[in-house]
Amino acid sequence: MPRRVPLISLVSAVYGVEEYLPEFLDSLAAQSGGLEDTELVFVVDGSPDDSEGVIRRWIDATGHPARLIVQENAGPGAARNAGIAASAGTWIGFPDPDDVLGVGYLDAFRRFIADGADGIDFVAARALRFTGSVEFARDDHALGYRFRRGTRIAAPLEDPKVIHLQISSAFVRRDALLTHAREGFDAAVRPTFEDGHLIAKLWLRAGSPPVGLLADAIYYYRQRSDGSSLVQSSVGDDARYLELPRRGYLSLLEEAAGAGPVPRWLQYLVLYDLQWPFREDHGMASVTAGLAKEVKAAYLDAVEEILAHIDEDAILEFNPTWIPLQIRLAWYALKTGRLPAELDVHATRFDAREQVIRLSWYQAHPATDERLQLDGRDAAPIHAKLRSIEYFGRVMLYERILWVSALHDIRLHTRDGMRPERIRFGAGDVPFYEATVGRMWRGRTTGLPSGHALAAAAAVAPRPEIVPWTRPLRRLGLAIAWRRAVARDLLRGWRNAGRSRRDAAAVDRALRRPWIRRRYADAWVLMDRDDLARDNAEALYRYLRTEQPTVNAWFVIRRDSPDFRRLRRDGFRLAAFGSRTHRALMRMAANVISSHANAYVVAPHGAREAERGNWKFTFLQHGVTKDDLSRWLNPKRIDLVLACTRPEYEAFVADGSPYALTTREVALTGFPRHDELRRAVDRVPAHERDVILVVPTWRNYLLKRETGIGSARELVDDFWSSSYITNWLALVSDPRLAALAARTGSRIVFAPHPNLQAHVRAEHLPAHVEYFSYSSADIKSMIARSRIAITDYSSLGTEAALVGVPLVYFQFDRAEFFKGAHAYRPGYFTAERDGYGPVAEDPDAAVRAADRLLSDPGFARTYLERVDSDFRFRDAGNSERAYRAIAALDVPWYERDQALFDGSVPEHRVDGGMRAFEGLVPTPEGRPGTLPEADAIQPLGDAPEPGQRPDAEVTAA
Repeated sequence: MPRRVPLISLVSAVYGVEEYLPEFLDSLAAQSGGLEDTELVFVVDGSPDDSEGVIRRWIDATGHPARLIVQENAGPGAARNAGIAASAGTWIGFPDPDDVLGVGYLDAFRRFIADGADGIDFVAARALRFTGSVEFARDDHALGYRFRRGTRIAAPLEDPKVIHLQISSAFVRRDALLTHAREGFDAAVRPTFEDGHLIAKLWLRAGSPPVGLLADAIYYYRQRSDGSSLVQSSVGDDARYLELPRRGYLSLLEEAAGAGPVPRWLQYLVLYDLQWPFREDHGMASVTAGLAKEVKAAYLDAVEEILAHIDEDAILEFNPTWIPLQIRLAWYALKTGRLPAELDVHATRFDAREQVIRLSWYQAHPATDERLQLDGRDAAPIHAKLRSIEYFGRVMLYERILWVSALHDIRLHTRDGMRPERIRFGAGDVPFYEATVGRMWRGRTTGLPSGHALAAAAAVAPRPEIVPWTRPLRRLGLAIAWRRAVARDLLRGWRNAGRSRRDAAAVDRALRRPWIRRRYADAWVLMDRDDLARDNAEALYRYLRTEQPTVNAWFVIRRDSPDFRRLRRDGFRLAAFGSRTHRALMRMAANVISSHANAYVVAPHGAREAERGNWKFTFLQHGVTKDDLSRWLNPKRIDLVLACTRPEYEAFVADGSPYALTTREVALTGFPRHDELRRAVDRVPAHERDVILVVPTWRNYLLKRETGIGSARELVDDFWSSSYITNWLALVSDPRLAALAARTGSRIVFAPHPNLQAHVRAEHLPAHVEYFSYSSADIKSMIARSRIAITDYSSLGTEAALVGVPLVYFQFDRAEFFKGAHAYRPGYFTAERDGYGPVAEDPDAAVRAADRLLSDPGFARTYLERVDSDFRFRDAGNSERAYRAIAALDVPWYERDQALFDGSVPEHRVDGGMRAFEGLVPTPEGRPGTLPEADAIQPLGDAPEPGQRPDAEVTAA
């Protein structure tokens, strides 16, 4: 009797999914219509774990017939091709074995076929993303809008937005696959896009036929929390930039162009996938920043060839997903060498206090020859800037920024100069010529499985343990525990939300009382971190309290911080972070001032609450900005940034820099805390400076995500095996460093970054190494006692150099650090060329460098001379200049003294001993020598001030 041809063959390529297989296999067994007409084909592609054993035991336990193919590792495409050859079903599906099929997944497909699917060779299912449990899956796939109209048949030629790139959530008619794409998956298309490449070949060669869209066939796509999936881990793979563009996108476009115009759906499919690397590079922390220059250049060359097959209006009108306007315009400029003529000038900000308005527009060239007219007369802008916009190491676009008087009729002529440009109000990065369906639907309820509304809680509760189906009671117990944990987190969230609403209502009532409004009116709200002070904000507050008592200054910090009690004893007027007083201050403040610019500073009670304030934000900075932070700073609404050095100021405001800051928003004043640092240095005689200070900065990729309500973050799981902690512990444990300290009468002090102090503690250090805690002491006092400092990229190194302490830059992970996984990208500063000490790339070189600095003062002096040329101010007037610059934000532009901002105000008189180098570093007789030769060191590479007691918080606010 001949074998019955199955309706469906499910082919799964298996590699490294032992942890996830039980859930996938259970979802197969739980299919509501059974598996009688379904053939299962598992291809174990050289998996290094026991995936094969898991599948064999499942087959034995369930008795379901299945084919198990074991082969040497050849990649998912080759494994799927082997599965296709071994399968016999009329339709073939390719579910990934780390995903989960909805209970009715196959039944929904059967019903669709039974209802009549003549002429349909491809059917796409609805994919929902999940991390811990499918019960909390999210319907936020970028292409999820396709299923909002329910199950239907769509024509790609009529609706090019129905593109599909995920073969795992699709069914393909076997005959069509063998007719139009007999070669199957192309293994040379890597590391991703194999699926999209096959689907596009099938559609293209079949003449773009109609496709089925199954809204009720739910496919749960797992987003691994450890980022280990192929898609998640492919961002840093060179093949994504060297091979994929040509073997994947370009091959399809050239094939289509050979038969006539490239279908719009194919253009959209390519643009959809092409956007993700550009969006990665658009962000601050991205591994694309660390790609080799030749890789970036080759990638952009390939992109230029790809865009030659994309219509200009397709770039502008693409709306399956939202793509930032800057990326669209970069593509447009790369393709055409110009920008679309319909772009307008945008009025993006208005400042009523200064009586100025900000105009900006994009251009493909660096020209600054616009013509500005105010009330019909030619005029110059008050402030002007040309910002360069770079992708993959190439400047592809420019943004011209002007601040002009808001009291006049404005006309602006750009480009041909013949007609005034149309000025639109609103942000220029919101395209006015697109209507993105996906964004319109985002946030709407869509009849998802029960529990979808609890999706946020899934990110809080830990993922349940994976237990084999052979232990049903254990699985049931874990499932109950998981649901209880989620319920607890959800209840906690509801309680917090309710408390927040009650607090907001209480503040609303309190602020109706005139005396309470007067109490908080025009406040200057200062804070450093939410849980730690001792930075620029505290220093500035001390100045305001003693020298500017008429300023209504408040300081914000968590009530449970040790600094809260210290500052209260010092007479600070405090508001507990997150309290009703804090909320009232944010409503009534004139200025919010902080050494940090994170969300918890500017929106501590949420973005919507922050919009109710009418304050200006001053970013005091935590340290000198040496690296490129433009992608982090540019989206923030900052009214003033304080700069400390000339190169830093120029990096912020110069034409061609990547920052959107102008001479209006940046003031070269020096940092307020440097005033206290100088006083601390003066109190310590030279012979008492006996510290070898070790001050590493942190690594973003070694900490888990911010919660958004504070600065505390947990370590990643492999922190203690990372090169970061192993290198630093190796250095401070090095017996040669201990011997050097003993020989020079020094002590070694280790000060891990505040972000790591909750994790790296004194017990992790050798007995002879002292531990510095930022919560119990002031780092300025330790710098004042230092003979040398060893850092990597920390801004505290610059603090030390400012007062004459030479540095060793211990940069063992420079390539990794600047690959974009941390919050930095390379900027104007390199330690070898611009630094204040030698660079070492391993502990041995760092110890040798420290030895030479301590034994050869002249060697140190040659580096520290750079401080004189970099720092504009070396006096103790930084707090005063900062105050005057902040106060100037409240005056009209024509009354503003720009000397307060460009650093041209005179320096304060400096008393004897206040100069940084006098008496700090011994100097040999005669003039200092030149900088040391490159091979000299082998690079591997305050006292509390009196004050009144703080006012008690009003209970009503």
